[in-house]
Amino acid sequence: MNKIKIGINGLGRIGRSLIRHIIKDKKFDLRVCNDSNSDPENIAYLLNYDSVYGKLPNSFKTKKNILKNKNCKFYLHNKNNIKLVDWKKYKIDYLVDCTGVDENFLNLNKVLKKNNLKNIFLSCSPENVDINMILGVNENFYNKKKHKIISSSICDSTAIAPVLKIINEKNKIINGAITTIHPALNYQNILDNKCISWSDPKNYFNTYALGRSSIGNIIPKNTSAIKAVCQAYKDINIKDFISFSFRTENLIVACADITLNLRKKMTKNEILNIFKNFEKSQKHKIIKNFNDPLVSLDFKNSVYSCNIDHRWTETNLNTLKLVLWYDNEFGYSSNLLNQIKLVNKKNRI
Repeated sequence: MNKIKIGINGLGRIGRSLIRHIIKDKKFDLRVCNDSNSDPENIAYLLNYDSVYGKLPNSFKTKKNILKNKNCKFYLHNKNNIKLVDWKKYKIDYLVDCTGVDENFLNLNKVLKKNNLKNIFLSCSPENVDINMILGVNENFYNKKKHKIISSSICDSTAIAPVLKIINEKNKIINGAITTIHPALNYQNILDNKCISWSDPKNYFNTYALGRSSIGNIIPKNTSAIKAVCQAYKDINIKDFISFSFRTENLIVACADITLNLRKKMTKNEILNIFKNFEKSQKHKIIKNFNDPLVSLDFKNSVYSCNIDHRWTETNLNTLKLVLWYDNEFGYSSNLLNQIKLVNKKNRI
């Protein structure tokens, strides 16, 4: 079997989550990683021990610039920009940038050509990409000749967009409101301080509240969730939605509270049947329906794009209420790797 040869730029939460998936998936051959952390032993430690997902059963060991365990071996670089790594040396086909740093996006086409890459994937949703891909929404539009730089969108839109598309195709969405409840991220502060932007580490957020302590606080903020949805799904308009987010102190699993106003009245049973039928016929693990009395941590390690909590599914004339849960790291990174598999399959046709 020809394995999918990849490299990863950035070993933060998503980069390390990708590695945890890859060491269990025989379809991938991870050959090289680059990270701003200059200490290989510390990188191995962060891979081996995780406060959310636990200890790896097969620990990584370091030898100079190589990290290795029983299932995986890759070379490690320490460069501050994606363009400074000789990716071509490792004969990879796909490169995944997990930094979210704007400076890395400036020369992606040059990086692609210089290193003979088939595609570069981004674990965020910047403007200047060839396609913003969300499974269950627009993966069928992938064109191997045109789409070289691929955004894998963000965890929120990966969960929300398929649900909006399913409803919109059955009953036109007039407008709506979406509130996401999102775990703390590693650029936040334990105690009150300035808040450095993840996308541009040289600058600070002007949303001062994000600099407040992530412990003991629920922090209200704007969200790019609907913007990212509309980048992939063109049949709804960002102007028709009100969106908002709460950043909470929990470590993992996000939630979306969705209210939609529809063109026609629908019953709860009609809604349930729509999603049940989709789950039965879906090609990827996008939607999981459930009705059990669960809480957020019950969805840790879920590989589904979203889990629809039908305890809270309600209709009132033309109004629909939905609640979604999704593992914002493990589920999102699983989805990203499924995109790479899909693109690799289409590239070989």
